[in-house]
Amino acid sequence: MPSSKYISPPMVFYVVVLYIFASYLWWSFLLTEKNNMAFETLAQKEQLLFNVQNQLSLTDSTYYTSTHYQELDAKFNRQKWMIRGEGLVFMLLLALGAWQLMRTFSKEIALARQQNNFLLSITHELKSPMAAIKLSLQTITRRGGLETKFNNLATNAISDVDRLETLVDNILLAAKIEARSYAYTFEDTDLSNFVANLVGKAQQHYGDNWQFESRIRPNVWMKMDPVSFASAVWNLLENAVKYSGESRKIVVSLSLSEGIAQIAVADGGVGIAENEKRKVFDKFYRVGNELTRTAKGTGLGLFIVKRVTSNHKGEVTVENNAPSGSVFVIKVPATLKAVKIAAQSKLED
Repeated sequence: MPSSKYISPPMVFYVVVLYIFASYLWWSFLLTEKNNMAFETLAQKEQLLFNVQNQLSLTDSTYYTSTHYQELDAKFNRQKWMIRGEGLVFMLLLALGAWQLMRTFSKEIALARQQNNFLLSITHELKSPMAAIKLSLQTITRRGGLETKFNNLATNAISDVDRLETLVDNILLAAKIEARSYAYTFEDTDLSNFVANLVGKAQQHYGDNWQFESRIRPNVWMKMDPVSFASAVWNLLENAVKYSGESRKIVVSLSLSEGIAQIAVADGGVGIAENEKRKVFDKFYRVGNELTRTAKGTGLGLFIVKRVTSNHKGEVTVENNAPSGSVFVIKVPATLKAVKIAAQSKLED
């Protein structure tokens, strides 16, 4: 059975817009021609009447230098410019509307692609740990060598469950942030200890395969919602692990400058292209194609980082790392306590 050809909505829209433009140009041409014909007919009638009233021959052209003809010609020119002016305004409005609709189409198409990528990635993310857990449980139920295999299998199963739990937490947090239903609870927190604990947790979680280097300034405090901010920092650490490449080294630093606390997470991976840097914080967006990329993820981590940082009156940026890789930087206001401690340290020095 032959497959039917599918005409996309954008293509239909472009055809309709082109038809409207062509129709309008033809309408403008006809209106101009009709106006010219009406003027010529009226001018001929007025000339005959003028010649009869002034006892001139019917072919006499004196009328064309009369005041009456000049007024008639000026009226015709006003009508001609009115048609052109109204046509120009109509064309501009039509072009503006078409451009706005094209932007809307483009955004909807991009969103549909991002959502499709999300569905593909979430499927992969769920199938992988579920298959691993199933295999571990099946192996545990088999006889022979159970004592020697149990610990490793249980550890792998717990790790996969942790992955699923993190995934679900990210989805729920992203949904609440998007719906503005997440209740932030801000409290004065020692950011230095907070970040150090997360780095230690990451080192323990990922084991000796990755090296985490901490450069954390002590006594940096800020007002934060611990749950959401921990998710933001953890997502940066997890993102660095995914794209750290062969270097497998991640540097986490915390500094304080002019009342602004700065958290930087640097990896030595392949980095991010310049045209991708502004997009990586969009919801569902992932660098590359979902069918070809190897790094796991859903495109929600950096979206959460941006939204959480923004709700803490801060900003997040991405920079190039030397000689390779990327540096994600969170900048948030420090509390007065941190500023006072920093000032006191300078006085003691």
